[in-house]
Amino acid sequence: TLLTAVIGDSLTRKEHDSDKELRGQGLANMISGLFGALPGAGATMGTVTNIQVGARSPLSGVVRALVLALVVLVAGGLTEPIPMAVLAGIAV
Repeated sequence: TLLTAVIGDSLTRKEHDSDKELRGQGLANMISGLFGALPGAGATMGTVTNIQVGARSPLSGVVRALVLALVVLVAGGLTEPIPMAVLAGIAV
């Protein structure tokens, strides 16, 4: 998350607040744990893409997440024939 923020800083010539980033990430990971989800981190490529296409608000990240969720829901069945061990190896 902090690496993503530093990369974003270099592209936008702005400075992030590390404490705010880490508090937000920690809170999000604690809440996701309550639902049995895995912890998350900043997505560097998504951030860089948003900056390069001129995104100016956090809404661009929300839209990106919703599109990704839609793709996973629609095309998720395509991964069914792949053995779970292979998917676990990719995830690690």
